Amino acid sequence: MSELNPNSKFSLSIKEIISAAIGMSALLGIYFTMQSSIANATEKIENLETNAVQKVEFSFKDELIRGSLEKTQLQIDNIEKSVDEINETVKKLDQRIYELTK
Repeated sequence: MSELNPNSKFSLSIKEIISAAIGMSALLGIYFTMQSSIANATEKIENLETNAVQKVEFSFKDELIRGSLEKTQLQIDNIEKSVDEINETVKKLDQRIYELTK
C-alpha cells in the first residue's frame, strides 16, 4: 500500500462523485425531516402542558358530575314513587270496577 503525501494523486470518476452527492443529499433530507419531527413533537408537548386539566378544574368537574348524578337519582326516586302511586290507583279502580260488575 502506498503512503499519502503532498504529491499523491487522488482521482474520482464522475459516477463516484454523483453517488457521493446523492448520498449526501439523502442524509441531508433525513436530517431535516428529523429536525421537523422533533420540532412538531416539542410543539405538541407544549400544547399538552398548556391545555392539561388542572387539579382545581378537575375537582370542579368532578363535583358537577357528582351533583348531576345525585339529582338524577332523586328524580328516579320520585318517578318510582309516582309509578307506585299510579299502580295503587289502578288496582283500586280495577277493584271498584270488579265490584260494580258483580
